[in-house]
Amino acid sequence: MNTIIQGFFARHPMAGIVAIVILLCCLCLTIAWYLNFFSTPSEQTKTIDVLNYSESGSFGYEAELNNNLLYGPVTLTEHDSSVIHLNIVKRINGSFSYEFTADQPVEDVNHQVQITALLENPNNWSKSIPVVSQIEKTDDFTLSFPIEADYLLDVAQAINEELGIMNSLYNLTIRASVNTSASSEYGPINEVFVLSIRSTLQPGRIAWSGDYPFHDTRQGDIQETVTFQPEKQPVNPYRLIAPVFIAVAIVYLSWNYYRSRNMIFSPMLEDSRRIKVKYKDAVADITALSDEAPKDTSARNSSTGKIVTVSSLDELVKISVILLKPVLRKMEPDRHVYYVIDGETKYMYISEDFLYAINQQATDLESPIE
Repeated sequence: MNTIIQGFFARHPMAGIVAIVILLCCLCLTIAWYLNFFSTPSEQTKTIDVLNYSESGSFGYEAELNNNLLYGPVTLTEHDSSVIHLNIVKRINGSFSYEFTADQPVEDVNHQVQITALLENPNNWSKSIPVVSQIEKTDDFTLSFPIEADYLLDVAQAINEELGIMNSLYNLTIRASVNTSASSEYGPINEVFVLSIRSTLQPGRIAWSGDYPFHDTRQGDIQETVTFQPEKQPVNPYRLIAPVFIAVAIVYLSWNYYRSRNMIFSPMLEDSRRIKVKYKDAVADITALSDEAPKDTSARNSSTGKIVTVSSLDELVKISVILLKPVLRKMEPDRHVYYVIDGETKYMYISEDFLYAINQQATDLESPIE
């Protein structure tokens, strides 16, 4: 494995540098993450709710009817019908209920309530009419008030006549506003609760809109910032595997890269590698062959008799493909000899191992002199 890695780094030195730099970056990021994960500040702060409260408001109405063929002499509420025919109505009474609750004791609770009616001719004019003038309450309450539809129609038609407008379809919005104040051990409470319902008003008919609900609830709270000492995270030994693994990989690759810098590139090893990758099924190994390649360089670099030398393994494979003959390889300690045999002609390529020769020379130098 070491030889393969060192050979790769010898052929591609930049690849070794890039791999080591990437691993160093990963190690730095991993260490920084662990330091941030295991470091616990002395104190931390968070915001908590110390008091929660809610406000609920709801509108309602009761339309007392005269004796009629459609309903009979009954009283309709907001739960029965959203349309009221004014010609059979004796009176309409509206109501507004309000409730304030808190999960902690509160004192000095005060509610300032006001109810108004907004009458308008869309895109032309609007007029605000007081229904319940501002009053004060200290507890939950329900207010009743008349809804005088005939009076409101008279006002609207009079304004239309003054302005010369013929449209007789109006919007009626009833709006309740409650300004609540209270005190608690966590601080004061000041809230404004507004609820509105809308209807269309025209001669003989009033219809409540479903887009404006008769009931609504809103939540509120008082928050407080507290300081606390967080619990330390338990150290899991398995969390250290990643940085240790990366560090070992960096040392291992650095050592192989260092060794690869002193490695002389071997064409024989490179050809063997290419055979495994590119020509795996085209080469067959043999142990012996008659008329083998001579050791003399001048003899094998020229065409002698039945032996033809080629310049590279790729060229020999091309000849093999053209002749439809296999490539034969005879492996020797210092070289690999490749043949393609076509009758009496042998096409040959020799791949020598420079490392073997150098190592052999080093061995001879280190041998003791007899």
